[in-house]
Amino acid sequence: LQEVSANGNVSIGSIYLRFDGKDNLVRAVIADHLERMEAEEDIMLTALKTAKTLNDFVAEYVDGYAELLKYHAPLLRLTMQRASSDPLVSAPGKNAALRFADLSTAAMMVYSDEIGGDEKELKANSAYHIIFATLARQLSLGSTGESVQDYDWLLLKRELGRMCLAYLTHAD
Repeated sequence: LQEVSANGNVSIGSIYLRFDGKDNLVRAVIADHLERMEAEEDIMLTALKTAKTLNDFVAEYVDGYAELLKYHAPLLRLTMQRASSDPLVSAPGKNAALRFADLSTAAMMVYSDEIGGDEKELKANSAYHIIFATLARQLSLGSTGESVQDYDWLLLKRELGRMCLAYLTHAD
């Protein structure tokens, strides 16, 4: 609270007038962060509408999403840690995650004619989850830093994109 007070040039008393305790202040910071991140996700997906092929889309998507998660990783770690014991954080966090999964799946489905097999939407949704899980693990989101391997970030993004593209285009 002292740091927030100093950075905001406000008294601790005025912080308590606005937020009923430290927990609500943390929740407000997390809510603001999730809103900003959602806006950045929307901008990223809008920019990807220029991709001409699934190949272009997947490469740009993995790169863009990886950098977005990397930038927000410190506060995402706090959010995920907090969500494990605070339903007032876990519910909005889960809703934000489900929202982006749906938007990502829909964005991939624009290229459905390039996705192999019959269950195209399932494959697009699975590709999103593979991408998120891989990046989240590498960025220590929801895990401890000790469990992360020292892996070249650029190589990870490139190979993750290639694997997902191969999965998406493979005819079942």
